[in-house]
Amino acid sequence: MKKIILLATLCLTQLTHAVIFEVTDICEDRPMLKEDIQVFQSTTVGHLTKYTFDSYSVPYIGDEMEMHSILNTPFARDAIQFLAPNTVRVYGWCFEINGMVSSLPTYQSLVSPHSKSHIRWFFGYAERQADRWVEYCKPAYEMKDGFMCLQKK
Repeated sequence: MKKIILLATLCLTQLTHAVIFEVTDICEDRPMLKEDIQVFQSTTVGHLTKYTFDSYSVPYIGDEMEMHSILNTPFARDAIQFLAPNTVRVYGWCFEINGMVSSLPTYQSLVSPHSKSHIRWFFGYAERQADRWVEYCKPAYEMKDGFMCLQKK
């Protein structure tokens, strides 16, 4: 019986991959959290994020559908920057899977145990100029003197 359990464990280990889960600093392109998380069945980015944050006691406001704040970052009205009468930047958390920003929300973005994945959360912004969105999920850390980084100091 022990041989069967050992064999089954070895087979399962070979069939699953650890997901690299990362949250970057809001003002620098460096991880504030980076962990390898074992995934044994298909799950969503939202579920994996909530599980990871709960497991590592990471403060957040959100759920499996969306993240409003991670590590006590500002959100809602506190995360809006008015640049000109018709130009605004709205800051919030974005995620990418294997280096690509997902076009799907967290509850629809799937992570498989059968492939290696790197999920990376970063603080970004969307910019609206003259009734048109011109940027989406641009990393805030690319602006060294950015609005949120000035507030952080």
